[in-house]
Amino acid sequence: MFPPIDDSTLKNNPKFSSLYSALTESILNPNGTSRFYPGQEERDQITAALKETRILASKIYLLKSALNKIDLPQVISNSNATKSTILNKNSLPDLNELIILLSNRFALSRQSLPSLTSTNLLENTPQWLSLQDFVPEISNLMSIYFQTQALALYRIVNPTTDLVTNPHQLIMDLVPKTQARRNEIEEKRYKLNLRRVELVGKVKMLLSLYHLASTLVILHLEQTVHGSISREFKLRSEIVSLKAQKLAYESKEKRYKGEKIFYSDEVKNALSQYLKSLRKGRERLEERKSLAEKTLSAYSFSGSLKPDEAKIMRRIAEKYAELRREVKRVSRDIEKLKNTRSD
Repeated sequence: MFPPIDDSTLKNNPKFSSLYSALTESILNPNGTSRFYPGQEERDQITAALKETRILASKIYLLKSALNKIDLPQVISNSNATKSTILNKNSLPDLNELIILLSNRFALSRQSLPSLTSTNLLENTPQWLSLQDFVPEISNLMSIYFQTQALALYRIVNPTTDLVTNPHQLIMDLVPKTQARRNEIEEKRYKLNLRRVELVGKVKMLLSLYHLASTLVILHLEQTVHGSISREFKLRSEIVSLKAQKLAYESKEKRYKGEKIFYSDEVKNALSQYLKSLRKGRERLEERKSLAEKTLSAYSFSGSLKPDEAKIMRRIAEKYAELRREVKRVSRDIEKLKNTRSD
């Protein structure tokens, strides 16, 4: 049989539900085999042959193992109790020895490489030579043994039935009743598994409803105590804020690590040398500026200017403007270097 599946699973997965119904109803047999297998007839023949072989092997095994399990005093008492054929008590020692020899002979036959010496020794004993005389008695013993075992099994299956009335009919009814009981057990097991699956689905639904009810109760209590804005939303906002702060610190840390990787010792030394050169250039520019201002002040006190002197003044003004632009650019570079070193 196929394992049972919860109805909620089939409802929540319509594609799987259609596939499951198609497989169980149209494609596969209850035992899981395909209904459209091309070699089904050959498979059935092989299955039937295997079943017959299994039954035959079971019978042979029972016959061989029964000799090892026969208890002569108990069998005789059971035969007397059931009014079966009474064995000759004078032949019991020889019969017991012959049963032991037969058991050993069957044990040797089960070996992969039986010893010929042991086999010949067993088959040349006087008890073995008298096997034909004791075959009816051995058959009677085995029949009594099997009947006793079958009645014991029937008592287990049906403990309230009287076994004295008709034991042979009870033994014949043992196999079909056992098979019917097995089928009933399998059916009950399937129903039990189905109920277990249904119970699991109901428990899941119950737990989800319980979780929803608990959540609603908590929200109601929070709104009652803390107002319309519940404590849950406050906690969520605080968590989001902490996460943002964490990301900010991580970004700063990564920035510092990147700067350390980028600004190595050699780069720092080069930048410091460049800063020194910029400072010297600034000092030189300051000196040039002071000289230019002195020159301009001298021209301002000299009275009227000639045309050549006017050209010179314009050039000086242009140079001065260019000098101021260069001073500003150098100042910006110096500020950048200072900020870099402070970081």
